Amino acid sequence: MRLSPATVLPSKALPLLIVSECRLQIYRWFFPLTCVLAALFGCFIVQNLPQEQGVLLSGPYYLTKALVTVAFAIPLLQAFFITRASTRDTEYRTQALVFASGVSKADFLLSRWFGGFIAGIFIYCGFLTGMIAGLYASAGQEINLLQVLASLGWSSLVFILPAMLLSSLLLFAVGLFSGSALLVYLLAAMMFFTYSLLQVATGSPVMANPFILSESLKWLFDLTEPVASANFFDQVKFWTLTERNQMQISFTESLTLNRALVCLAILVFAGAAFYRFRMVITAGEPTRFRFNFFTGKKGKTPGRNRGALSYANVNAQHTPYAWIVACWALCRREYAATIASKFFLLITLFWSVLLAGEVISGFSYLESLDVKPLPTTSVAINRFIADILPNFGALFLVLFSADMAWRDHRLNISDLIHVTPVSNGQRFLAKWLALAFIPLTFISLAIITSALVQISYGGKPDLLLYLSLFYYLGAPLFCIATLCLFIHSLCGNKITAMLTALAVMVLSQSSLGHYIGLEHGLFKFANSSVLQHSELTGFSAVSDAFNGYISLWVSLSLMLALLSFALMTRGSDGQGIWQRLRRGDLLRQMRQTLGKPGLLLLVLAGLSTLLNAGHVYYQTNIIGYYQSSETRIKWRVGYEKAYARYRGMPSPDVVETSIEIALYPEQRRFVLSARYQIKNRTREPISEVLISTNKGVSYRNLVMGNATLSRYDAEYGQYLFTFDIPLRPGEQANFSFEAERRHNGYNGVIYDSFFTPEYIYFRDLRYMPFFGFSEHYTLKDDVKRKKYGLVPLPPQPRLEQAITAAKGDFSGDYAWAKVETRISTSAEHIAVAPGELLSQSRANNRNYFHYQTRRPIRRVSAIISAKLNKSSEVVDGTLLEVYHSPEHQDFAREHLDAMAATLSYGNRHFSRYPARQLRLFEIPNTLGYSGYAMPQMMLVNENLGFSVDRSNGGAFDHLYRRTAHETAHQWWGHGLDGAQEEGHLMLVETLAVYTQARLLEQKYGKEYVYRLQQFAHDRYLFGRGQSLLEEKPLYRAEENHLIYSKGTLAMNALQARLGAGTVNRALRRLIKHHSYPDNPATSLDFINALTAIAGQEHSAFINKWLKQVVIDDWAIESTRLSQMPDKRFKLELCLANLGYIEGSGGEQAAITRFESVDVGIFTQEPSAFYDKAADHRTLLVSSVKANRQPGCHSYLLNEKPAFVQLDPYYQSIDHRRENNIAELALSHAD
Repeated sequence: MRLSPATVLPSKALPLLIVSECRLQIYRWFFPLTCVLAALFGCFIVQNLPQEQGVLLSGPYYLTKALVTVAFAIPLLQAFFITRASTRDTEYRTQALVFASGVSKADFLLSRWFGGFIAGIFIYCGFLTGMIAGLYASAGQEINLLQVLASLGWSSLVFILPAMLLSSLLLFAVGLFSGSALLVYLLAAMMFFTYSLLQVATGSPVMANPFILSESLKWLFDLTEPVASANFFDQVKFWTLTERNQMQISFTESLTLNRALVCLAILVFAGAAFYRFRMVITAGEPTRFRFNFFTGKKGKTPGRNRGALSYANVNAQHTPYAWIVACWALCRREYAATIASKFFLLITLFWSVLLAGEVISGFSYLESLDVKPLPTTSVAINRFIADILPNFGALFLVLFSADMAWRDHRLNISDLIHVTPVSNGQRFLAKWLALAFIPLTFISLAIITSALVQISYGGKPDLLLYLSLFYYLGAPLFCIATLCLFIHSLCGNKITAMLTALAVMVLSQSSLGHYIGLEHGLFKFANSSVLQHSELTGFSAVSDAFNGYISLWVSLSLMLALLSFALMTRGSDGQGIWQRLRRGDLLRQMRQTLGKPGLLLLVLAGLSTLLNAGHVYYQTNIIGYYQSSETRIKWRVGYEKAYARYRGMPSPDVVETSIEIALYPEQRRFVLSARYQIKNRTREPISEVLISTNKGVSYRNLVMGNATLSRYDAEYGQYLFTFDIPLRPGEQANFSFEAERRHNGYNGVIYDSFFTPEYIYFRDLRYMPFFGFSEHYTLKDDVKRKKYGLVPLPPQPRLEQAITAAKGDFSGDYAWAKVETRISTSAEHIAVAPGELLSQSRANNRNYFHYQTRRPIRRVSAIISAKLNKSSEVVDGTLLEVYHSPEHQDFAREHLDAMAATLSYGNRHFSRYPARQLRLFEIPNTLGYSGYAMPQMMLVNENLGFSVDRSNGGAFDHLYRRTAHETAHQWWGHGLDGAQEEGHLMLVETLAVYTQARLLEQKYGKEYVYRLQQFAHDRYLFGRGQSLLEEKPLYRAEENHLIYSKGTLAMNALQARLGAGTVNRALRRLIKHHSYPDNPATSLDFINALTAIAGQEHSAFINKWLKQVVIDDWAIESTRLSQMPDKRFKLELCLANLGYIEGSGGEQAAITRFESVDVGIFTQEPSAFYDKAADHRTLLVSSVKANRQPGCHSYLLNEKPAFVQLDPYYQSIDHRRENNIAELALSHAD
């Protein structure tokens, strides 16, 4: 017998059902709270999303960007309302009542879905309201409300609404067919993380550190992305400032196709769900509301006829062993009830695929142009230990703890358990342990998945490193499991407890707590410094902090566990803590439940928590000198107000240093004594000297020759010395001091003061005394300066203005000195500093080294002490050394080759390298450097320089490029030290990328560089579209996409037109006339030198690349291919340059002068071989001139061409290359 609706309600019942469902969704305490939170979040987004200079907050571009940026949160927003709409009949067992009501299937499904969907729409409207309020709260811009509403409405309709429809349908279908609220929440979380991961792997600009894992994956994701954010960013990539403030998004071909596919998916999912759903229940069976989506059949239930059951008395055993056995049996049952379900298996499968994808992406991408890493365990685990596994694990614990804590009530067996002999202690311990096994399960699964992927890539898993994850990841998740159970023991409602636990997890496991003042690690439960593994140092960079924090959280978790046990109730009369407090028996019950042993353990756990919290506070605040962001700002404000009067006061320069430093790697500290020789290089006598010291370093015995300490300010670390007799111009004085610093990992990795037992890197720039007012302490943000009563900082003068103000003399910018360093370190370490190694010895189980530079160098010196091997060779009289781990001997050889080639090139074309030694160091990836050059010393990241898969023949040789680049800085930055004005980075980074390109061309040929040109071209245009500032010409530039990417294009174009010899002669002249101690160069000095050598006839071309912002737009207007009577082929090509010259304020002027462009004619599509030497596929490459007016040219060819392309080798900046190429076909005879 099957029950089905006997009477169907009339169709007019649908509006009533929808209204009723909406009321049910809206008339809940959770709904207004969510609306308020959504509005606050909208206001927060508007006021904190990065603002681009000149872009109106109320403009269409900014508002749309804000919407697509936060669209990933849509599933999480909808899950809470869709769950109530789709699973409540199962939860409250009202399926039979609903089915017998006469509601049609269509009315039932539509009303339920629409009620949940409209609640989400209301919340979204609250978010939009918050955005509008945020706009009005932002001062300085006039708001046109109608324009704002139009922009938000259009963007929501195009981008957000389709995504909300699709997301709500998927969540509704899962809830409907599973009847499980837990599965709906998990699906929402999966959608959130999957979407975020895909955005990262497809290069979305809204994500941090995006990259393109696969062009095919990017194409597929861009085609089907529910929000279409990629289409948005592609459309606005090259918009000007005016267009960003005025233009709405239009339906391009790609956007239209994307929206059509998403709408089709909505219809397919809606139709499938409607077709598969059945409103029938078989009589005599439990009224389970669970159907198989793919078959449409109900899940089978066990039969009722199991035969007669017999019962026998069993004598209960009360021994400790029996207690443990019973507890273990309960634990296994709780654990099995959680994992032995299709839902858990589905989640596990999805999570395994997600984690495998993350590891695969780690092995598939190291950096651009197809460079891959070696498949090491370190690379694998770094893909998931900092975010995916901890975040997913915490989320799963929030969800599974709710299911486990309320399972007895959900199954209506609370009263049955009340009369069983099972104790509360056994019940609690079983649930606690079972919940703790959940993260251990996921960690085990992560290890197995990662190891299998690693083996498939040819790697060898490091078993001990994998097993260490049970400690580094398992311990925090165990604490989170305990906290979740505690929260459920406090709350009398499952949803309230789950939301509370989720809120606590979000605040403790993310950076959101920062915005409400919860910055300190003590406010982030089960959190510590971010973990990152290094093959050089392991986890030791932050392992001390992890151990200290985890001791605190474990002791606190023990307290929470005891309190949870004390609060545990039996049977159906369990109430929330507030009801029991009002009843007055809560504390008595807790004391009775815990007993004296439990109370003693609670006290001991509390004392342990206090002691551990005190230890963490001491290490973080006292040793690590922690400051909150607000405290740090106020400190800077106070410093500037107290010492601004010393700004501009003449100060002496350090001309010689002698440092003796003792390093203690195991203790992570140093002790040093230093003697400085200082000199008055100004034109005025110096009567007093302000000395700034770092608050994280302990100083003592500061002594200034012929001067008296007149004031010491402990709050700001300032010393004011007064000379007995003013120091006249040219005179020198002595200054000495002692200092000590202890390090730890409680405030994370410090990039320039890195101390671990295995590796020490100490750059003294920030930690040694600084003479004069310290500008880097001042606030740079004008809004904050106004808030704290500081006058705005004067704008940086244009380069020409600075030259006029300084009368062309920038000698005061020099900070060069002779450096002598004596180092002692542990017996297992080798220590290095700038200069020649004068002596080396060993005594008292310590190693001693003495270094000294023969000439002054830029005073940016470092000390490195580590357990490293050394490889070396002598080139042109210079000793080249590479310090590396023992396993990386082959990589060291490659670095030596790149250093030798660069050294020889620089000696031949620029100037003689002045030192007798040059050293390169393998550094831990935890430092965050890719490469970094200092005088006579260079650092290269262990992953990027020493763990590269060299078997991939198609990968670009970034290892050689990077080493050549850093070696080139010995001329550009540490040889030629430019004036610290606009454009000084061009003389450092742009000239270094020029040098690296010449070295790559020398080794691989000029075609090899074309690939780098294409990458630089695309990265420049991408950076130009994402920049927050108005673009400056290259000679005044500071942004990375200009000095690196555009610099690569510009210098390549200059050497292609003028010749590398001409450029090199200009650079040689620049070094000859502007190296230390001569007047520092500016970028205009380089332009003048290049123009003088190349000739005035090339000045317009030089200015185009270096002094103007020119964006070409080469366009093929028409083509005609015909065959001549002599069997040759005639190609008629008409082209124009539709580009523009960009002025200040984003104004555009059309290019009117004739510019040259290469024309390439090919037998195949050239993108497949443009970076290879020309062969039979290249029929012709010639140069023609064109401007905005179309010009036509004819070519006679012996073979039939298939393609013609303008600028095939990326010799110009062209923002629309799709009109540069045309496929050719023979035209019919007239």
